[in-house]
Amino acid sequence: MKIKLLISFLLIHTSAQAIDVNVPIDKSQSGSLYVEAVINSNIRSQFLVDTGAGMITLNRELFKQISESGKVEKTGEIAARLANGKYETMNLYKIKSFSIGENCNLGEMEVAVMKRAGRNILGLSALSIAAPFAVHIKPLELVLSGCPFYKNSIAENLISMK
Repeated sequence: MKIKLLISFLLIHTSAQAIDVNVPIDKSQSGSLYVEAVINSNIRSQFLVDTGAGMITLNRELFKQISESGKVEKTGEIAARLANGKYETMNLYKIKSFSIGENCNLGEMEVAVMKRAGRNILGLSALSIAAPFAVHIKPLELVLSGCPFYKNSIAENLISMK
């Protein structure tokens, strides 16, 4: 009985308070910031953190890897303005799950796919779901305070003890 009460308290307590998810950042020589993302639970790739980008953008190579697993659905097209100021039409796809780092699962997301090679981009469509967010310099990490689905190992361990 005490274990059930403790589990109930922890689940209520953790769901009522925001739990920060800290995602390590890799910094390139040019100063760009990258985080790892996990797509459809098993495909990992580095993403440029870009608060000037509107949405998650995948390069062709990563999209090919994802589509080979069969877990994508075309939803439309978008005219995207690139960093050089030019516009490019990109296809939009729905993917089953997108996690920033290991523990911040945003669930199903819509992504744009580049027609050529380039960097994968983590834009505001993802960051706004996990907001509020911050970049900490020491240690270098992306702190996400609003992850809708996160792995809470304490709660998961207590539930498995039932």
